[in-house]
Amino acid sequence: MCAIELISYACSTLSTNLLGFALGDMKRGGGGMHQTKTSFLSDQELRTIKQKKSNVAALFLDVDETLTNGPIQSYYAKEFGYYEKLLAIEEKFQTGKISSQQFGEAVTPLMREHGFTWQANKHVVDKVILQPWTTTFLENKNADIYLVSSGPSFYIDWLANRFNIPNERVLCTRYFFDPNTGVILDQVNAISGAHKGAFVERVSKLYLLSAGVGDNAASDGQFIAHCTVGFLTQPNENYLYAPNLSLIAHTLSRLTRTFTASCESVGDNGSVSPSPFVDAGRQRSDRPRVHLWWGIVIFAIVALAFSNYLGAEHDVAFWQFILQLL
Repeated sequence: MCAIELISYACSTLSTNLLGFALGDMKRGGGGMHQTKTSFLSDQELRTIKQKKSNVAALFLDVDETLTNGPIQSYYAKEFGYYEKLLAIEEKFQTGKISSQQFGEAVTPLMREHGFTWQANKHVVDKVILQPWTTTFLENKNADIYLVSSGPSFYIDWLANRFNIPNERVLCTRYFFDPNTGVILDQVNAISGAHKGAFVERVSKLYLLSAGVGDNAASDGQFIAHCTVGFLTQPNENYLYAPNLSLIAHTLSRLTRTFTASCESVGDNGSVSPSPFVDAGRQRSDRPRVHLWWGIVIFAIVALAFSNYLGAEHDVAFWQFILQLL
């Protein structure tokens, strides 16, 4: 994707999200937002997410090979001695011969056969290597962090707990264990790319700004498409591409911090108004500040596109310049 196409894509994505938010807000005021029925996110669960959200911005993050160095399942397969068999299953999954559900159903017998239990899990989780940028993403206090992954719950729940991410902000493939013996069961509730897309489509509408990060278009493109801005770690002509997410993680941290500060105003009674877009009583004097903020967002997205065009050799210096401006 050339620079002009990237800039056009970034700006159109931003304008589409802003328009969608404005129209969505009008619909909510007129009697409720239309909701797509899904099996993994009920209306009550969505209301819980809305009640517990603490920021006006959200980060939706894939886990497998985005926050981890390599596939999560491969660490378990090597530890318990079924790595070659896992590769055969993985090849079928990557080529579309089996679904996410079939992948999980094929892996669980192997894990049980090779002695994997809930008790043994604690000896493996610390061996999964995280990417250099993972901590920066997960410790961002100016955005609500969501883990949106097809990866296994026995690792992702542990990761979420480590970084104090609430249960309602975790979407992953659910595996189950015998409560008495700790042996993994055959039951699997798999999460596909379509599931992730439907989840983020609903939840992202609760926020003024959202960013999505994944590793490839096939598994993550559907949820990234519903974010204000999104990145992939693998090249794709339809999405912004960044093989090293360290500087982008720092940039998103700065952006969300600036965004949160610009959206908050303290009232006479000490209450905080988190969103100038949904507060009908905002004064005209606040509008230039809001317009300035969205100018910063547009500039940052155009900068993202331009850095992709410059190439990797200029990436670090260019992003350090952007961070200075923010």
